Amino acid sequence: MYYFPETLAILLLTHVIGDYALQTDSIYKLKTSGGILGLAIHVTIHVLITGLLLQLGFVQNWLLLLLLFILHFTVDLAKLQINTRFNFLAYLADQIIHVGCILILFWLFPQTKTLLPTDWILPFLAYSLIPFITMTIWVWYSEKQRALRPDDESILYEGFFGSMKQVSQITAIPLVVGVALWFQFQGKALLELVLDRYGL
Repeated sequence: MYYFPETLAILLLTHVIGDYALQTDSIYKLKTSGGILGLAIHVTIHVLITGLLLQLGFVQNWLLLLLLFILHFTVDLAKLQINTRFNFLAYLADQIIHVGCILILFWLFPQTKTLLPTDWILPFLAYSLIPFITMTIWVWYSEKQRALRPDDESILYEGFFGSMKQVSQITAIPLVVGVALWFQFQGKALLELVLDRYGL
């Protein structure tokens, strides 16, 4: 039977949730306006989601979560400093670097356990390709349109390609809903697990 490490899977899944489902237009605009606040909010959301889905929560996994914050913040800050908006290759490079950071975290913390079982994580991870692909299409199309009409951003939000950004965000929502439903159904078992872990 093929084995996919649950720690790696959950780090990839929370990255997709944080970068697509929970990065609203308002957070994105705040992040790209040059202020550190928007970037800090965005990265904190990543850390909170990851901490919630790890078995021992925030206290026992503080070093992993701190490194996640530092790595994600540094990568996104560098991207903002070199003004890569609507740059397709920069977008791909950014995602590749983020995945590289996730691999580093997995290498440093391979035994970290998650609350979600692997047979739930992997379908969510496979489904997360939909928002990733649609956003990738939108960024590619945006770059092409910016080259043709550099002063008109309205074209980026019109028609089929313009709708890709909205499709990306909408299709990412079930990832959050699915995780929330699993927590609801498993609430009692999770409470017992936490109490047992801390000897209460």
